[in-house]
Amino acid sequence: MRFLVQHHPSRAALLERFPGFTVVTDPGGKLPSPWRTYSRCLDELGHEQGVIVQDDAYLCDDFHRLATEAAETCPCRVLCLFVSGQASYAVQAMQIAQAAGESFARIGYDHFLPVVATVWPAGAAREVLAWADRRRSSETADDAITAAAVR
Repeated sequence: MRFLVQHHPSRAALLERFPGFTVVTDPGGKLPSPWRTYSRCLDELGHEQGVIVQDDAYLCDDFHRLATEAAETCPCRVLCLFVSGQASYAVQAMQIAQAAGESFARIGYDHFLPVVATVWPAGAAREVLAWADRRRSSETADDAITAAAVR
């Protein structure tokens, strides 16, 4: 299992939170583009299973072990390890799953896939990149592109 951090050079001080992660830095460009760096992370994963975390995320204690256990439980699924409280549909799905004693909730994603901390199954990264290459959109939002690709 690979652990990567999606990093923007303006936030170098945050990298101390990510021991044991491969840092994938935004190469820069004329316009800001979260997708530019996220796609580099997916490319770095290649055909391996891995976790991509944004550099402004806060990790729980024992993150590597817990993320690995989650990935082993659901090896063929994209797992969002962070879901914003602003996404009420996701919060409701998580509350229902928790009340039922479930460890995971199925969350529908029509317009965005929260990619703050995401587990990618082996091979899925390449599929997303191939889809994005075929689409050739001007979209720059990493969460919108990944949502459309995995639908």
